Amino acid sequence: MSANVDPRRYSRLYQTSLVESLWGDEPGSFVRKFVSGGCGVAYDLGCGDGRNLAWLSAMGYSAIGFDVDSLAVARAEKRLIDSSAHSKSKAHRRDVVSLSEMPAASVIVAYGLLHCVSDDSVTDVIEWICRHTIPGSRLVVAVLTDGIPEPDGHGTSTLFLRNHRFYRAAFEKRWQFDGYEVSRLIESHMPLIGEHQHEILRFSAERRI
Repeated sequence: MSANVDPRRYSRLYQTSLVESLWGDEPGSFVRKFVSGGCGVAYDLGCGDGRNLAWLSAMGYSAIGFDVDSLAVARAEKRLIDSSAHSKSKAHRRDVVSLSEMPAASVIVAYGLLHCVSDDSVTDVIEWICRHTIPGSRLVVAVLTDGIPEPDGHGTSTLFLRNHRFYRAAFEKRWQFDGYEVSRLIESHMPLIGEHQHEILRFSAERRI
């Protein structure tokens, strides 16, 4: 896979944010709802500043996070330390589209990742997810979709907004959806941009084959 997740994509948001936790302190709603406590490995792809990573670790998983932004990774590591996380949990500065082969995971979370992956690589990332899970593994995704255009002055480089049906078609042959929601996300990233809206797809699925 080619390395084409732009490391600068969210850098301006992290560098200028008025709060240290850009995405808040609580795990994503579908992560909390559909991931139960367990053991084994959990991968957080595009972990950002670590809100889901720390929660997965606290739930008993060896949680390994990957993100291209160095400031986000540093904050994720700090969050793991502050939360007395699982000793094997770690955040790494890595491009998700060029990850090597690793052990299969019990859980994979991709919150805010796939709209940062180019059309040339998104299928490869989806295949990486499938190769690194087994029947019974859990996948939780949140991705911005094309129902609402990216607002001017958002503070990121171009996002790859696809129709939510693209993701359903990409996963449904090997995964059983047990949560699937397309909704409107309202957020603010001061001082770069005030309140604005996105369309977001959230889904949870269990690997079946």
